Amino acid sequence: MVKYHLKLVDCLGCDFLTSATIPSMDSFPPICQVVRILDSSILLIIRSGEESQWNLALSQSLPVLVYLSTILPEASQLGLVTCHLLPSFLSVATYSEVAFLAALAKFKGPVPRDLSKLQNLRIIDGSENRLGTEEGNDLDFVNSLTNCTHLQSIYFPFNLLRGPFVRNVANLSTQIKEINFRTNQIYGSLPLGIGNLVNLETLNMGLNYLTGSLPAHIGKLQRLRRLYFNVNKLSGNIPSSLGNLTLLNYFSLRENNFSGQIPPELSRCKGLVFLSLSDNNLSGPIPEELTGLFSLSITLNLSHNSLTGSLPQGIGKLINLEVLDVSNNNLSSDIPSSIGNCVKLVYLDLKGNFFSGELSRSLATVRGLEYIDLSHNNISGHIPAFLGELSSATILNLSFNELSGEVPTNGIFQNATIVSLSGNDNFVEVSQNLVFQNAIMERILLSKS
Repeated sequence: MVKYHLKLVDCLGCDFLTSATIPSMDSFPPICQVVRILDSSILLIIRSGEESQWNLALSQSLPVLVYLSTILPEASQLGLVTCHLLPSFLSVATYSEVAFLAALAKFKGPVPRDLSKLQNLRIIDGSENRLGTEEGNDLDFVNSLTNCTHLQSIYFPFNLLRGPFVRNVANLSTQIKEINFRTNQIYGSLPLGIGNLVNLETLNMGLNYLTGSLPAHIGKLQRLRRLYFNVNKLSGNIPSSLGNLTLLNYFSLRENNFSGQIPPELSRCKGLVFLSLSDNNLSGPIPEELTGLFSLSITLNLSHNSLTGSLPQGIGKLINLEVLDVSNNNLSSDIPSSIGNCVKLVYLDLKGNFFSGELSRSLATVRGLEYIDLSHNNISGHIPAFLGELSSATILNLSFNELSGEVPTNGIFQNATIVSLSGNDNFVEVSQNLVFQNAIMERILLSKS
């Protein structure tokens, strides 16, 4: 027998690709149309009828599915690209050799609950479909995956899966490297045994409805590189055990209900390039230890909390950082002059705090700044003319401070759609060429949020 690449296409143009050992070109039933493509490829068209008649057509196609289940037992890759074929196809198939299973179109309905026969499965990809029901047990299929001892990836982002995060996830193969259920409707608490998945590299549960606390056992996942719980309803303290995740690169707890202080142990995550703890109820100072995360190069976002104290002087050590956002906290004191060492900053948002004192001339060295928002603070003194030389800036918002003196007229200060100075009442001279259009500014600021 010859090993062929088999491409199956229903009459609606949906297709999937796999490989199998085909006994002969004449062995397909009459319901199929077979077209040979090159020497090792076969195009198999299932005559399934119009979309409106799919259910009837599917029953007529079941002999084909049963037939395929007898000729494809050695298939190692199975990609389904049709809106209706997945549950019926898997119910008749015994693909013990399948290592990669992907649903690559807008599938609807439940994921088949028993996938235990796929004992060699390594990757299951159901991303960007409409999988899910209203029953609230859509993750039950994960229970059957505990028999898949070679499983490495469960990838189901952007679906409608609804229900609790099943406890049996802790019994999955220890080879698993990725679990991604981002943007679903998963609720309940995280299983304590999740720390058993010691080879996990990516855990993404963002944009769901998880509640409860973040278990300290998560600190056992020392191979984690990406950890996302953003936009959930988690609460309690951020566990200090997260400091054990020394390989972590991306970490987001944005938009939850975490309280307490930022654990300084996070400074042990020396590979972090992205850290977002924004939109929580965190309090206390920003740990000075965080300024030792020299790897931070994309984002440090601590905004919309209740943090107090000053912005650490060590912030200037983050020389590779592009986005710094500590807006809408209760931070005070002067803006540290060391911020001028952050020469790669593109986005700087310090608004909505109690920063005081004069603006440091060190900001002049951060030539790449595009977005600067220092509004709603207690900054005083004159507006330095050097700010006008930040030619990359598209937003400079200094409104609602205690600035005084003359308004510079150089550089970006000549563009009223870039600069906002409203709410500063102590200017003695404003150039007649400047009309600060705050309505325009507000629209621009909204577009950036």
